[in-house]
Amino acid sequence: MASETSAGSGGGGAGGGGASKMFLGVAVALGVLATVLAFGFIQSSAEGAGGNGVKIVVASRDLSPNAAIDPDRDLKQVDIPARFKSLADRGLDWDGRKNYKGERVNRDIKAGQPVMLADIAGVGQLVLEKPYFALTVPAETSMIIPGDFVKIIITRVNAPAAARGGTATGPGGESLPFDAVVIGKDPGYKVLAVGGYLSKTRQQVMTGEQYGSSASAAKSVTLEVTEPQAKEIMSALGSTGSSGQRANLLLCPSTNTAGATTQP
Repeated sequence: MASETSAGSGGGGAGGGGASKMFLGVAVALGVLATVLAFGFIQSSAEGAGGNGVKIVVASRDLSPNAAIDPDRDLKQVDIPARFKSLADRGLDWDGRKNYKGERVNRDIKAGQPVMLADIAGVGQLVLEKPYFALTVPAETSMIIPGDFVKIIITRVNAPAAARGGTATGPGGESLPFDAVVIGKDPGYKVLAVGGYLSKTRQQVMTGEQYGSSASAAKSVTLEVTEPQAKEIMSALGSTGSSGQRANLLLCPSTNTAGATTQP
């Protein structure tokens, strides 16, 4: 009896070991199958996106305007679907990333967002030499960017005409209750900054990017002027600036604006 019981226990242990090996084999097989299926899904997704994908340089952490780039800390490379290759072509060159060390970005770039060549273009510094000063005035900046040359247009009620009890008239005899005054001789005043930015590309402005967190952030312009020019501008602005109204800017021709509106 004892021997039978012992023999039966041994047979059960052998059977349990066989079952364990079977379950382990099934688990391994299922794991391999899951890996194969996952790889196949990823590969088919990439092919469905138009190819095996392309690489693009993105920010590895949040970057603020005027922040100097440290490629090892601030940049990384990720894969994107091949259909976005044109986007990758406009981005930084990963193989030449060391060349971007010390370059400064000109906008807020969140972690994971692509870093484009235009994001490090035209970053400026404020350098003043005698006899020039920096004068900031409220103005409608529109498509103006730092480096442009502008004149200031101030529109106000035509006081002389109002004093005579009438209105001013234009070349065609039309009534002109308001008078426009243009301040600035050729070639105009050099723009040092727009809003809080010393640099911005015209393409960024024309595609609707904002200079700051609110629409009013860009509603000022900093001009390079002499002391007499500053006095002339502020005298002309008069109550216009204090009332919250903004002057308009007349963009002057220069090498910086040549071809800016030319269509390919």
